[in-house]
Amino acid sequence: MLAFTMKNSEAVVALVVGAVIFSATKLYSFSFSLPSTPHGDRGAGSTEAPPMRSISERLWHLPSTEKILRREIDMMLRQKEVLELSVQELKLSHERAARHKALAIAKNMIEHKMVVSQPPLSTEPGPLSSAFPSAAATELWCRRAALTFSILGPVASTGWGGMNEATYRDAWTAHSCDFKAFRAQTNAQQHASARVPSMSTSLTIQPERAMGGHRRAFGYLNDHSGQPRRKVTVLVWNKIRGFLDWLRPDFIKDAREKCSTECIFSENRKELRSADGVLFHAKTHSMNDFPPRKGHPDQKYMMVSLEQPAYAPLMKSKKYLDKFDYIMTYDLDSTIPIITIHPHYTSEEYYHAPVVPWDKKKDAAVVFISNCKNAGAETRLRYIEKLMDHMEIHSYGRCLKNKDEPPRGKRSLNENKRFVLSQYKWYLAFENSVIKDYVSEKVYDGMLAGTVPVYSGALNVDKLLPNPASVVKVSDFPDGPKQLAEYLIRVGKDRDKYEAHLSWKKGPLKSEVDAFQEVIDATGYKYTSLCRICQKLSQDTPKRA
Repeated sequence: MLAFTMKNSEAVVALVVGAVIFSATKLYSFSFSLPSTPHGDRGAGSTEAPPMRSISERLWHLPSTEKILRREIDMMLRQKEVLELSVQELKLSHERAARHKALAIAKNMIEHKMVVSQPPLSTEPGPLSSAFPSAAATELWCRRAALTFSILGPVASTGWGGMNEATYRDAWTAHSCDFKAFRAQTNAQQHASARVPSMSTSLTIQPERAMGGHRRAFGYLNDHSGQPRRKVTVLVWNKIRGFLDWLRPDFIKDAREKCSTECIFSENRKELRSADGVLFHAKTHSMNDFPPRKGHPDQKYMMVSLEQPAYAPLMKSKKYLDKFDYIMTYDLDSTIPIITIHPHYTSEEYYHAPVVPWDKKKDAAVVFISNCKNAGAETRLRYIEKLMDHMEIHSYGRCLKNKDEPPRGKRSLNENKRFVLSQYKWYLAFENSVIKDYVSEKVYDGMLAGTVPVYSGALNVDKLLPNPASVVKVSDFPDGPKQLAEYLIRVGKDRDKYEAHLSWKKGPLKSEVDAFQEVIDATGYKYTSLCRICQKLSQDTPKRA
């Protein structure tokens, strides 16, 4: 390949030089076919033709022509040098790739030897069936099982390999090995730089007899029972890209394969007559942009929005809302609530998120605020300013800023934020304004960072948390900022009282872990929202032929 490239480069240079000489010859041949003067030495009226010169004599006779050709040739030679350097660079790139491939093969061989040298996996998953060990131990089991049974990827896509026994399959499914065996390592590398030492050693989730020692099935997900799944089609009517990823190829693929139904999302309006539901995105929709009529009598019109009404004004219109069979917003009274929790972490990872020890944390509160005015943010800022009069608060955002973030290094913006949060006892997780059931990602950032969020926002935030004690609610301090500050200072100095707010991480029941996983799966940023929509449609509409 490299030799072929070198020959090509030489051929190109030769062809170009030849073309230049040929063109120049054509250009000046007419001029040199005439006498150099009207009469010359032959005298006036002479009819004798002038002696013919050779092509080279004609061409190089003019100094300007020589300069042009020399410039062209020099340029070709430089281009040849560039091509030769490119070839050398390509050769080095091939060598680097070969070395990396050899290292990867060696690493895989070492890991495989380490795995197969251990005792064979028991036919009973052992402690995994009765209590969850640490996230790291669970991941190790999943990866070992994948190597042992030659499972090459998520079983929904690649099959079970050599894993034929139901006990192994139950353990694989119960502990989300599709994720942990193939993707958890990547996530761990992405977030490792943001992690901090933990005050606890491992997570133990208590079993419950009523659950039979296994994680309960989530009705909106494929249980891989082999039973046929109903096909449900949703037509997305207007623009949703840039706001929700529901038409992204991986979302469409996951919804089709991983939901309890064969869940199909499409934006092809030709499917209006057959779709089970038609989805309208309120933020980008218009009152005048509806189909002339429903595709069939059982079809459901569905409105979705993760925005507050201030940013999606149509949500304030009763006339608009009355057009829909399903309303899907952050309001927990919606037909299908859609929330904004991070989609990248499982319930177990929230419970197992590391915590900086109490005596290593800053005895202060931390806040990140960059929206100083919009959507009611002024009220939030006034409260925090008053709170600053009574306790130490470090502000890293654009608003009320008094601290600079540490250098990010290899951490992303979100990772660096959580790293900062982890160093403090309290994190002010204040929404822009108090809106029924609207809970943004702020409070979840705090829980992942291992600090205690001080939350101002939806009054029933408890329904969306792993445990009510995991936050301090501003609404519990009706006398204002001074009362709240006194509580935070007093509890912050008492280790036992402070760590009571983190006790939800220790020995949770499996039902608690599962319940919070259902909260996570309600996020609009994960394919599970598509599953929940299709599940609802399959329950409410008859199967079409």
